[in-house]
Amino acid sequence: MKKNLNLINKLKNKSTIYNKNKYNKIILVKADLEYENENYSKCIELYKSLINDKMLSIAARIGLTKVYLNINNLNEAKVHIEFLLKSKIETYEFKIIYGFYLELNKKYDLALLEFQKATSLRNKPIEAYNNLGAIYKLIKNYNESLRNYETALSLNPENYISLINIGNLYLDLGEIEKSIFYFRKIISIYPKNHEAFFWLAQSMIYDDNLNEAYALLKIASQTSRLDLKIKSISNKCVIDYLNGNELKNYITQSDLNNIKNKSTIKNSIIYYNLIINLYKYKNEICRNNTKLIYVIGESHTLSIKDLILTIDKKDCSTLIKWIPGLKIFHLISESNRYKYLFGKILNKIPRHSTVLIFAGEIDCRYDEGIFNYCLKNNLDTYSYTEKFILKYLDVIEKLTSELDLNFIVTGIAARSNKYLSKVNYNADYIKFIAYFNELLKFHTQHKKIKLLNLFDLTAKSDGTAIDSFYIDDIHLTPDTYLYALNFESFITQKKQHFFHLQGMSQGEIMPTLKIDNKEYDLDTLSDECKAQLASIQFVEQELVRLQAKAAALQTAKAAYLQALKNSLPVVGGSDTIKLS
Repeated sequence: MKKNLNLINKLKNKSTIYNKNKYNKIILVKADLEYENENYSKCIELYKSLINDKMLSIAARIGLTKVYLNINNLNEAKVHIEFLLKSKIETYEFKIIYGFYLELNKKYDLALLEFQKATSLRNKPIEAYNNLGAIYKLIKNYNESLRNYETALSLNPENYISLINIGNLYLDLGEIEKSIFYFRKIISIYPKNHEAFFWLAQSMIYDDNLNEAYALLKIASQTSRLDLKIKSISNKCVIDYLNGNELKNYITQSDLNNIKNKSTIKNSIIYYNLIINLYKYKNEICRNNTKLIYVIGESHTLSIKDLILTIDKKDCSTLIKWIPGLKIFHLISESNRYKYLFGKILNKIPRHSTVLIFAGEIDCRYDEGIFNYCLKNNLDTYSYTEKFILKYLDVIEKLTSELDLNFIVTGIAARSNKYLSKVNYNADYIKFIAYFNELLKFHTQHKKIKLLNLFDLTAKSDGTAIDSFYIDDIHLTPDTYLYALNFESFITQKKQHFFHLQGMSQGEIMPTLKIDNKEYDLDTLSDECKAQLASIQFVEQELVRLQAKAAALQTAKAAYLQALKNSLPVVGGSDTIKLS
């Protein structure tokens, strides 16, 4: 930035108002300066003013392409890319920009070629090697990714981008000790680099060291970079909540209004708002006389912190082990940070303990999970989902034997209408959620695994959710989990279930019906019998919902009575409250 300002002053001293060429060079430097400051609308205006300058047109178009790529406007970027290709530009800077354009268009092979060409156009092509490493990481060629990152680092052992890339690669691969080494190295070279503190904190979170992570996040949150500040505060709030501390950190509306790309903080805001809501439910409990239930998983684990449960007629309290972003996909894949922390946590849990796993909700999201993946790749959703679930249950069953633990896996709650209104879903997606849960129910019957059945509790007859069960778009309220875990029929093992999905033609599950010790194949039953079964199911579901509603109203009544007691004037006499 100082270099650009000095150049502007130098050009001003050498130019006059009548010297248009030198004046336009000042405009170009100003545009570059606005780009560095992320004032994209201003730099677009300045670059466009230079497009017809014969000497500066190429530089202006390269500048415009960079801006449009940064704001993900690929159509506008394409216009200038095509002009530069026709002009046969072969500079290092253009190769880097063109490679990035191809990467954003998912043309990874072509992007690799452009970055490879760029390595021969400069003595120390650090950016080109870092970009090669990034592409190889995207296509999961981790050895080549690391090789290119290390080549970039060899050209400058103190290059921040290369160090952060290597640290993040090791973090993603679950090699946490190595990621910690590289992030600490960055901090030793650049002790005021807040991003390095943030990423070191992430490594500590996945190393099950929340206290160390919190201390690092305190430093990271002092950054002037708003996205990094919001992410750091959000993480601190979660750790405060888990540690039973009062909420001390808040994201200001001013910061939210001023952030340019809100998609970068989407998950952080979801976490932050969840924690704000959960503090309203906060319970103080004593674990001295209760059995511990270990709860492992993503953000949904936070909703059942400090709940007293009754499982197998024993009072139990929950101990939360948070793994941000955990998916079933991570548990059935090769080494990664989520799987690393999952294994580390399990190895610390005493034998014969009960472990409740929260995974699968993210895998079932409309825009990023199994359903979307199958649509994009033209795969049969039903057969793919069954294989996916069987792999997951095989992993958990193996851990059951190896670690002598009792596992409960969670089903997926019916989707809230708030969530569905935000995604461009179709009816097949609603069927997919129901089918996913039916597969879990069917296959856990044959394994030493219990299922927390959230779908039947939360679903209406059309497969969508009763929204009162939700604290936000995707998280259930603590009361809902309390009811589901305390109500025996929602923790199932080796039981038969019936759920009729109209219009489901592939991979359909048709269990048997058992009455008075006699089994009936549902396929062979008359339409009248099937109608009676549907009616029984409807009545059972309605009874369950009424019981859940009654439990919620009892909780609300207790809260209202306590609030009333607190607001009444102090008088002598009995503590009993009578309403007449």
